[in-house]
Amino acid sequence: MDIVGPLVGATANAIADKVVKRPSKRISVNSDRDTFGMSGRPHSVFIPVQSVEDLVPLPDLGGRTYFSKPFQWVEQQHGCDIMRTSFQFVVHAHNATVDIVGAETIVEAATVRPGIALVRPPAGGPMEIRHLSVNLDEATAEHRSLGEGVEVRELGQPTQPVSALAETLQPGESTLVHVEAYALKATYKWALNLHLLVNGKKQTEMLLHNGERPFVTVWENDPAITGRYLFDGGQWVLQP
Repeated sequence: MDIVGPLVGATANAIADKVVKRPSKRISVNSDRDTFGMSGRPHSVFIPVQSVEDLVPLPDLGGRTYFSKPFQWVEQQHGCDIMRTSFQFVVHAHNATVDIVGAETIVEAATVRPGIALVRPPAGGPMEIRHLSVNLDEATAEHRSLGEGVEVRELGQPTQPVSALAETLQPGESTLVHVEAYALKATYKWALNLHLLVNGKKQTEMLLHNGERPFVTVWENDPAITGRYLFDGGQWVLQP
């Protein structure tokens, strides 16, 4: 059975072969952007429906409605991100010393079923980003501070210096990492392997969407996108 459900068509499922269990209690993965302050950053999403009439009504959030696609609303309709996927994870050192020693991106090309794009309005002001930048086209991950005013289109050619994703956590300590993955050439389903040393012993944690299934990031020019719509004036407006 396809582990990403009705969104993705049949593939080789190389990732599925590697998903043997959810991350341990040492790792907490948060894919819900509405809970960590990203909902105000305009974002485009893909929904596998034939027309806007098939969409569940978008909750009216006043001025926020125009700029956000609430995470749970997108999840309810088996939607996914277009071009950029964000999530956060926390590593907890409960009763052990934990060394973070790196991350590995596991990427597989994916074919999504036909659907529509719900596009973002013009972006707002700058934001400070320090995170793990994942290039899905190259299946690489780099840790860096991006600074302010970073445009999504610039993530493929970062100029900021790369720093090692390495940190030692003593018992009782935790650390949070913001992950932002981008797909500029194709559509992918993917996961992130976090490499650790727990009391000196090697351990790998696979980070998944909601801790259960691969992330899916759709290429902006994927032929599966049959139309692009902007929520404007309380209705979905077809874009050129």
